[in-house]
Amino acid sequence: MLFVQTNRFSPVIFENDVPHEKDLYFVKPEDIPTKKVEYDKFIRNYIKDSAWWLKQRNRCKKGYAVKKAVIWEGGDVFVDGINMIVQPNGDRYIPHLDYMVKCNSEDPRYGDLDITEKHYFYLNFWKISCENKFTGRKDLLHPDFTDLSWENWMLRKKSWREEKDIAWLKCRQRGMSEEEACDTGYDFLFYNDCQIAIVGGQEYYNENTFKMVKRGVYQLYNTQFWKDIKKDNDEIFSTKNTGMEVYSRTAKNNSQVCSGLNSLVKLHLEEIGIMPKGLSGEIASAVKPSIKTRGTHRTGFIVYTGTSGKFDSNSGNVELGVADIEKMLYNPDSFDLLSVPNTYDKDVELGTVIACFIPAWKFRIRDDDGNSLKKQSLEDVAKERASKKPDERAELILFEPLITQEMFNTTKGGYFGEQIIFHLNTARSAIVTHRNKQVVERGRLEWLNPRDRMAGVEWEPDNENGLIYIAEHPQRDRDNNVIPDLYNLGTDSYDFDTANTSTSKLACLAYKGYNHTLPFGEGGVYNNFVATYLDRPGEELGGREVAYDNAAKLTIYYQGYNLIEYSKILIFKYFEDIGLEGYLKPRPDFVISQQVERSEVSNKYGYPGALVPQGLKVLRDWMATTENIYNCRFEELLKAWAKFKLSKNYNCDITIGAMLCAVASENDMIQLREPSRDEIKKVMRTFRGYKTVNGILTSIYS
Repeated sequence: MLFVQTNRFSPVIFENDVPHEKDLYFVKPEDIPTKKVEYDKFIRNYIKDSAWWLKQRNRCKKGYAVKKAVIWEGGDVFVDGINMIVQPNGDRYIPHLDYMVKCNSEDPRYGDLDITEKHYFYLNFWKISCENKFTGRKDLLHPDFTDLSWENWMLRKKSWREEKDIAWLKCRQRGMSEEEACDTGYDFLFYNDCQIAIVGGQEYYNENTFKMVKRGVYQLYNTQFWKDIKKDNDEIFSTKNTGMEVYSRTAKNNSQVCSGLNSLVKLHLEEIGIMPKGLSGEIASAVKPSIKTRGTHRTGFIVYTGTSGKFDSNSGNVELGVADIEKMLYNPDSFDLLSVPNTYDKDVELGTVIACFIPAWKFRIRDDDGNSLKKQSLEDVAKERASKKPDERAELILFEPLITQEMFNTTKGGYFGEQIIFHLNTARSAIVTHRNKQVVERGRLEWLNPRDRMAGVEWEPDNENGLIYIAEHPQRDRDNNVIPDLYNLGTDSYDFDTANTSTSKLACLAYKGYNHTLPFGEGGVYNNFVATYLDRPGEELGGREVAYDNAAKLTIYYQGYNLIEYSKILIFKYFEDIGLEGYLKPRPDFVISQQVERSEVSNKYGYPGALVPQGLKVLRDWMATTENIYNCRFEELLKAWAKFKLSKNYNCDITIGAMLCAVASENDMIQLREPSRDEIKKVMRTFRGYKTVNGILTSIYS
């Protein structure tokens, strides 16, 4: 479907559909006096073309229709059999818009088209900052009709009709802030006694959109839509007599930023990707009770806009709202969002839906009628990407994604290198976009007998609050015993419940080796991770001992040895106190001997913290076999590895836990292949006795 002669949707601008020449409409807003005495004197020279303004008000309330507005052949955005269904009579139904484009009765090659009331107002009366085609510079002009804008306004109307919130998750520079400013300005001018809040995580974002609203409204001072202004400052813009209020607020870390606003008709959360993770959801949860009546009926809506581009802080511990964007995009129903079919990613399951996504090719190169030219746009995207250096290209892809997962890929600066990171991103994308690959269960492990830990544990599914994630439960023999020597565990721990400079969590992972009792190819995936636990319980929840206990439960569940980093040592004592010292993995001397000439460490169990950089190379070698990456079922692991940096300011507990598993498994493999005499010589040392190290009795060798 191709839009044709689209200037007809802007009759006021392009078709001389204007009021009487003496109407105030023809006077520039800035030339009209603002003081009442001067205004009353000025207005005497003009008349009010009431009939024309009534016609325009009706169009701004009911929408506008144009005959032969589209031709069926051509067009890249709306395509027969892709996102349009051809009806027996020639009409086209667009399911994701729930809209029927009627076949023209005189010429069936064409279709008749409506635009929404707000879209008509946007095209004919609102002004935006955009390029002036004659000067090549930005100017304040009426917007052009585009296929993207038509689709956006239709989606907004559908969200109101279905009483759904809406999330615009997009590439940059697509005019969404200008459209949302117009949407707010429309409500400001056409409704009474309502509140609208524009909220950003940083001042720039809410202030910028807030200024667009005020700028657009003041440009209508020469129209019959104008309302006298009561307040106009950096925080509020309100009318004098009709009770309309628009607020600009900066959330920072305050989820109660909209406290006191009880008549909200719209909450616009601007650039949620820059907010701290979870904040946009907390703000939305705080206002939802005030925008519903009679239980479920909506009196107000929430609009989220988000652009990808930044993942976390320099410390690696504070993830920003791009994580919320990803959750919203792939789980729109969970957030009560308007959903559309996922036609952007390859090989997705039929019926998969996402929130509203705008890819880089839409709106990029357009013809004179505002139709996006997909082929030319894709070529232009490819050309721009090819012209960039690797780091610049990575950032460009984040800001200008063609498919949804490109919004969330980490592609630069990672420890494991560009090639491995590419495979990590690709594997994670496959999990996120394919439900049949989402096999990880969430739940808890509980002791069968807390007084006898050797009695074992049982699995209890808990999709809401469970903190243990399992991709594959322990493999058992005919007698229902866990296959011996099949699993290793790795744990990165912590010692103190509270710390001023650390937000470290305890990470415990279970890793499955190879089952030599079964023929090759049987028994599921081998040499990969099967379970994860990551948490730092507050003191009110039991503190570090709860975390230690969960690591112990995973250890018993998989009946494997647990290799723990020997820098945070209280967990070792905990294992000893509950009778599980025998499950502590001895120091992996064969791996250590390959990493350093002579180890100065004396701990009997665990892996030296000083050798973490060397251990990470073992994990990197594991990832070099790309089959291992694509067999990993944990998208959070793949994401963490792609982001990982080897820096004193960057901490990723779950990556260290994975490294310990890799080291433990590598040590076992060396032993299985019968190490050489030189390897044995390196790890054989003379026993010199015991000494207490940090409160633990430790064997001393030389």
